[in-house]
Amino acid sequence: KEETQESTLTVWEILRNKNTWLCGIIYGFLMIVTVGLMSQFIPRLMSFGFEEGTATLLFSAVALIGAVGSYLWGWLDQKIGTKRCSVVFSLWFGIAVLFNVLPGRACLYISLVMIGCAIGGTTNLSASIVATLFGRFDFARAWMVVNPITAILRNCAYAILAVAMELTGSLDGAYLLFVGLCVVAAILSAVIKQ
Repeated sequence: KEETQESTLTVWEILRNKNTWLCGIIYGFLMIVTVGLMSQFIPRLMSFGFEEGTATLLFSAVALIGAVGSYLWGWLDQKIGTKRCSVVFSLWFGIAVLFNVLPGRACLYISLVMIGCAIGGTTNLSASIVATLFGRFDFARAWMVVNPITAILRNCAYAILAVAMELTGSLDGAYLLFVGLCVVAAILSAVIKQ
């Protein structure tokens, strides 16, 4: 029966597939941005003059926006396809971080809404792209290879954040590096072969 069909792909075949590495790198980079932003969220807001309580409240609001954003990215994924959605998502996330670096409260609030939407899509789209590229029956086996690649990169977030802050002397410099990672993710998403 089709429902019980098992994957015939081997781990070695998955590792030799260029899309495996592209998926891992694209969403690894986007996870670095997510972890980097969320880990510095409250100190970042306090650097703009918000009290800790207000910063915490804004953090909660961004998380709620993330729940809605998750559905919006899922809808867009279905409408335009996962590859295109990954390009749009990466650019959206980069613009969101860029707004966080630009001066003025208006830019900050725009960035918070955009970041909120983005954190709701990172995990969903990383699984969706693997399902799109490898199909329903090979998804589980491909995911067990792609997910660790993404996780290894994601776990470098704190080191990357620390090095970027050390080299640039500020969170702004680290955030500009995050913008760069989003642009690279968008480019790599565009070159994936379906």
